[in-house]
Amino acid sequence: MFKSMKVLVCAGLVSMGTLAAQAQTAQEILHRAAEKLKESPHLRATVSIHGEGSEMFQNMIPKGQASLLLRQVSTDEDKTEWHVRITGESTTGSPREPDPVKIDYIQTPKSLRWIDDKQQTLFDLPPARAMSAKSTVYSAARLLVPTELIQPEPFKAEFDAEELAVLDNAEVNGVECQVIEVTYPKQTTRPGRGARPYQSVKLFFGKDDSLIRRIERIAGAEMYKMVTVLEFADWKVDPELGDDAFEMEAPEGYKLSQSRPVTVTPTITRSVEGIARPAERETRTEESGERFPPAPDFRFTLASGEEVTRDSLNGSTVVLYFWGTWCLECRDYSPQVSTLAKELAEQSGRVFGLAVREKNPAAVKDLVQTRGYQFELSPDGSSAAQAFGVVMFPTFVVIDPNGGLVGTEAVRRNVSPDEVLSRVKALIAKASPDVKLTPQPEPNYSPDEEIP
Repeated sequence: MFKSMKVLVCAGLVSMGTLAAQAQTAQEILHRAAEKLKESPHLRATVSIHGEGSEMFQNMIPKGQASLLLRQVSTDEDKTEWHVRITGESTTGSPREPDPVKIDYIQTPKSLRWIDDKQQTLFDLPPARAMSAKSTVYSAARLLVPTELIQPEPFKAEFDAEELAVLDNAEVNGVECQVIEVTYPKQTTRPGRGARPYQSVKLFFGKDDSLIRRIERIAGAEMYKMVTVLEFADWKVDPELGDDAFEMEAPEGYKLSQSRPVTVTPTITRSVEGIARPAERETRTEESGERFPPAPDFRFTLASGEEVTRDSLNGSTVVLYFWGTWCLECRDYSPQVSTLAKELAEQSGRVFGLAVREKNPAAVKDLVQTRGYQFELSPDGSSAAQAFGVVMFPTFVVIDPNGGLVGTEAVRRNVSPDEVLSRVKALIAKASPDVKLTPQPEPNYSPDEEIP
């Protein structure tokens, strides 16, 4: 199952038998934790979030605390899915949003619901549309979701990891814990293009009850290292945790924002004063008459000096690629985005690389020219990133020729750049079915499914 095994040893040489025993212990710890979750389908706990790491990232670390509800539900397809509710307060980790926000958030595989007091709105959206809401509450809440636990098979990605290490026991809030370090697969794209920097996670399980007490999500290394820490306490099994705990109503005076089903009105041919008129356009939503909701208003300036706005792009299929020279993952994405830009340009489409958080815009321009990237460059895409609520890099936004927001995609843990680009191309196909692009390897998930 594992491509390689790493076991940390304090000192001395260790026999192969000892290594195998310790490696097996790591699997056993994960297995016991997974079985504990299966045996306890209704759980309550408190969760807090904070961070550790280099000084340069201190203002990007979220801070907050909330109550957590977890419930397993069997579906008609004889599968298991998780429902999650988070209620509390937290920041997003964005320097532009330093203040904590009140969180009331419910997550299921098909629907995300949350209350945004600032917008006075109850959102009820499928995962693929959530980022388009530009809600600080959504950005803060999703960081508190224990994604490692709520896979259809708990800890499946961890069982399939590149490496597992058993570390020394540690204490978390007075509970002695067994500790595992998980290194996810190094992700490569095409030969000769180097490996995508991996992310590792440390998992702390109560020694006596196998419940998770701490998750350390580690990105980068050395001076670029940042650790996001989730800590869990007060675990309780609650068999009475029912449907009512996962229901949400809009407070008085709040509006409801949700995706509406696609409806098509019959085409009608009319005549006015004897002159034939074309059939009316199909209506795709109740509000705008467009197939997709309108993209937020945005603007940015290209390295050439051209100003680009949402309205100036009408008639073109558009991909916005939010990236940065400081972004390690972007080093593997940018060459593929360049290839996509070349293909799309041949079919009246445009791909823009919007650099964010750059200290030297001229250096960004030089890098793009040196490497021959084909996407159109904006050295400062910060305002556009804010308009779309982008908090992860790289992130892709696809807009149809009518200015409709088709969807967004972002870098994802344990998912290769090839698979993310497959999802981006699926969005492009929705925006413009006539556009033909070179297919990527098939992703192992639905294009409408969000992976946290």
